[in-house]
Amino acid sequence: MASSRRRRDQRQRQRHRAAEAVRRHDIVKAVVKLLPAELHAEIHRRLDFRRRLAFASICLFLHSDTEEKATVLSVAKEASRARRPAHGQATGERADLPAITTIPFLNLVGRRWFFLDVEPFVQIRFGGPPPPEDKHWGPHPPRTYTLTVAQMRQSFYRKVVLSAPPRPGSYAAMLITDRLIGAPAFATAEDPAWRMARSPDGVEDAIHHDGRFYSVTYTGRVEAWQRNDETGEFTSQVVAPALAATADDEKKHLRRRYLAASTDGRLMAVLKHTEVVVEEGRYSYMNKVVTRVHFEVQVLDQANGRWEAADMGGAALFVGVNSTVCVSAREHRGIELWLLFQFLTTCGMLLCLAY
Repeated sequence: MASSRRRRDQRQRQRHRAAEAVRRHDIVKAVVKLLPAELHAEIHRRLDFRRRLAFASICLFLHSDTEEKATVLSVAKEASRARRPAHGQATGERADLPAITTIPFLNLVGRRWFFLDVEPFVQIRFGGPPPPEDKHWGPHPPRTYTLTVAQMRQSFYRKVVLSAPPRPGSYAAMLITDRLIGAPAFATAEDPAWRMARSPDGVEDAIHHDGRFYSVTYTGRVEAWQRNDETGEFTSQVVAPALAATADDEKKHLRRRYLAASTDGRLMAVLKHTEVVVEEGRYSYMNKVVTRVHFEVQVLDQANGRWEAADMGGAALFVGVNSTVCVSAREHRGIELWLLFQFLTTCGMLLCLAY
């Protein structure tokens, strides 16, 4: 009698563990689907083989073909509806972005070198000669700027922001370049070539929100971009007060600005501060220099034209170089935040959570 009771209890525990595993899997799957394609690509790149298999069971991933040509894919549809090509990768709908060499003053020489013709570049970025105080390009910029193919990903462009999940014949994309280059580039299905746009302050981060591309410059200017249907050129206008650091501690330094959309649809800004402190040990030789990271989150009150502190109640905010995403924890009742923390910190991502 006792043995049969133990077997019954054991089967109940097994069923409970199985049900709990399914519940957690569904929670993580629901949240992961909200992450953009480029973040999936970065996560997938950092995982080992076993974790890649687990990751692939709940989402799709991005495959990049060459340094000169990027390929993006949609992760919005269910994995069961995705096609599986001959090489074995799971893909959704996909579209090829224009080659980086469609920028008219960027020339590929042979198969190893890119040459940037500086004069037409600075004319587009600054609308004329660069200002004398510009430490990179003024007052006497070089005639050419040379990069190897391998350096392009680190020193010319950083990421691409899409207007919507890609579909052949229908997309708009914004290319965010490195700080030295500064100016963004745009491409659309109607104009499949990269066009660089004027940005004297340089674009630090950007998102597509409420039907438009929004960006923040390295000086904190928040701008919205509009395409001229006749010329195909993109121009910007300031739409919010400058994002300034409000941290009251003089030891904290503003390192990065990120843009996102809040759960209620407002434009959100995340300011990353760092602080270098010395932690004293028992003896002076045991002292450690530690860099601490602090985040400041603001949302735009568009009616009153001002930034205000964000109420992060019931939201989870994922902060990363490729993309910053804010999701509602209320829509996923019982979400296990420690699972998401383990999931993303495994990939080396920054994670900021609030209840």
